[in-house]
Amino acid sequence: MPTNNPRIQVMVTPEVDFAIERLSKASGFSKSTLCASIINAQAATFVKLAQALEAAQGLPADVRKRIAREVLPTDSELGDLQREVGAHLDEILKVYRDAGIDRAATPARAPKGRVGAGVGALP
Repeated sequence: MPTNNPRIQVMVTPEVDFAIERLSKASGFSKSTLCASIINAQAATFVKLAQALEAAQGLPADVRKRIAREVLPTDSELGDLQREVGAHLDEILKVYRDAGIDRAATPARAPKGRVGAGVGALP
């Protein structure tokens, strides 16, 4: 279906592509729809970050960098959030295992040749 929405192109690691592909197949949503949904859910955050950084434009470079460090999430903060979400998902998978739904408890592996440089804060 044609759309007037802007399009962006994003590079991801093979591991992220594989994970999104699995999620796409399991959910029935396209990879594009999944990624757009995740990004669109953060629109208000992007606006606030842009406002904070734009307001700092007239300040000295070292002050702008300090502000950017304060308003942009760190890898550590993102890792903490990711671990929290992961813990909730682990609880859901435990319910599946306890109910005898074995396939949900068995993680799939990326096919040979799709493994790259790593995926950041993922365990």
